[in-house]
Amino acid sequence: MGGDEWSQDLGSYQAGALVTDEVGQANVPIAGRARKKVRPTVAIGWGALVLLLALIGALFALAPKTVVSALPGAAKLYAMLGSPVNLTGLDIQDVRYAWEDGNDGPVLKVEGHVVNVSGNEITAPPVIVALQDKKGAEVTAVTTEVGPLAPGASAPFVAEIPSPEGAVSNLQVRFAKAS
Repeated sequence: MGGDEWSQDLGSYQAGALVTDEVGQANVPIAGRARKKVRPTVAIGWGALVLLLALIGALFALAPKTVVSALPGAAKLYAMLGSPVNLTGLDIQDVRYAWEDGNDGPVLKVEGHVVNVSGNEITAPPVIVALQDKKGAEVTAVTTEVGPLAPGASAPFVAEIPSPEGAVSNLQVRFAKAS
């Protein structure tokens, strides 16, 4: 039993045996197989853009108070998404108004509560009660003080506004801006 017993002649392959000159041949390139190499500067640019967008998205999702303090208009976007952002930690609630008779004519009496919705004691800024005309222009405004509030505490406010001149169509209650 020598080494030749295990070898077997399988024949040989001749390429010309399968293709004859009588059959027409065509070279058809296969599209999409070759990839163009991306230049490193372009790849770095796209990577930096993706990283910047991810950082902005994370900031928007994880730090809404920071976003709203830098971009006050973003508060409306957060409110539309169902997650309003309260920078002051205070909320104005239960606002009611009624016209009453005063010495010099009708007086608009506005009442409500300022509630501390944060976990810290807060000195509430003054509350401004303003009357506006149909165009949104402020006709008159009255300021009332509230004072410090413990966490979860509530304090009432009352403002009396003498009958304003002109037509009034809107009542706005807001906090005074910090100076």
